[in-house]
Amino acid sequence: MRAPFHPDATESDLEIIIQPKMAFGTGHHATTAMMMELMLEANIADKRVLDMGCGSGILAILASKLGCSSATAIDNDPNCVLNSIENLENNKIRNVEVLQGDASSLIDLKFEVILANINRNILLDDIASYNNALPDGGQLLVSGFLTEDVELITQSFGKYGLKLSSMKQNQNWVAIHFFKTHSAK
Repeated sequence: MRAPFHPDATESDLEIIIQPKMAFGTGHHATTAMMMELMLEANIADKRVLDMGCGSGILAILASKLGCSSATAIDNDPNCVLNSIENLENNKIRNVEVLQGDASSLIDLKFEVILANINRNILLDDIASYNNALPDGGQLLVSGFLTEDVELITQSFGKYGLKLSSMKQNQNWVAIHFFKTHSAK
């Protein structure tokens, strides 16, 4: 990852250029870094991906570079929407749509992979919407909460048939990769 004003130091296909502005997500915070690590371990190729609370759009950009078929990036902050669009253009990404909204925007939308690096309370409030947008076998990658929140998150998500697949910890922050085993009853 680099800002557009820093020189290109690599020939990597996964280089991401992020114009640092008001949006969260330069890739240097522990939660964003762990989400990116989980994404590198997940099967995202040819999948429809949602980057919920997209901030700078960094996770949608990485999903595109990992070969997703398409992605939707949603944020409720208009500054984040504009920053995401700029960062998509800087990275020459064409298969990501950016929308202003929140979890209520997910009605009638389906994604095989959902990325949500937000915070514990929003994740808990929005899990029903994520569940409705995620088919059985889908993947949900979440971060933005602390180690003391893991039990609450896993129990709450488990009620929707979401099973913990893997977890990362860094500086008391946590990121979890869930698989949806069945629809909630």
